[in-house]
Amino acid sequence: VLTDDFLPTIMDAVGVKRPPEQASWAMDGRSIIPILKGKSWGDTPEGVRSFGIGYYDAKLQINNGWGYRHGNWKYVEGSTSCVDESCQKAMLFDLENDLGERHDLSS
Repeated sequence: VLTDDFLPTIMDAVGVKRPPEQASWAMDGRSIIPILKGKSWGDTPEGVRSFGIGYYDAKLQINNGWGYRHGNWKYVEGSTSCVDESCQKAMLFDLENDLGERHDLSS
């Protein structure tokens, strides 16, 4: 669950729909009402949650850092908070078994 989920969840809970003129606008997040009713993300129409992380730049400058998470997997490349050269390479973590992101599985 992300902070992006608050607006869609509240709209779902009170039965409010987006105005027709906003139908084509992107909305980050999704309602967590199905989760509160005991379903998993996989049971929802959107499926398992995936999302991008961090700074995005069309040039993908590694020193800015960015990443992608899907289920228990997190892929990161670069960092704004770590200046060590090892932080600038692509890394893959299994968050179910390594929540502290200490064991890079990308090699």
